Amino acid sequence: KIIFYLTAPWDEIDKRLNERGGRKRLEELTYLQKVDKAYKRLFESLSNVVYFNTEGKSIQENTELLIAEMNKR
Repeated sequence: KIIFYLTAPWDEIDKRLNERGGRKRLEELTYLQKVDKAYKRLFESLSNVVYFNTEGKSIQENTELLIAEMNKR
């Protein structure tokens, strides 16, 4: 089994959340950064985690790259 952890730079995440409008409390960057650190601590001992930077890619491109990565394994 593979765990894909999709990431982007914080400024990109902030931009994407702003584009949605009506940001919720759990979408605030300070909270998300704490969650990110917790996940990274959890994942550091696992060999089946693939970190995947989504910056600058469309949903279609990201989907194709994820599928290609799954097919490699």
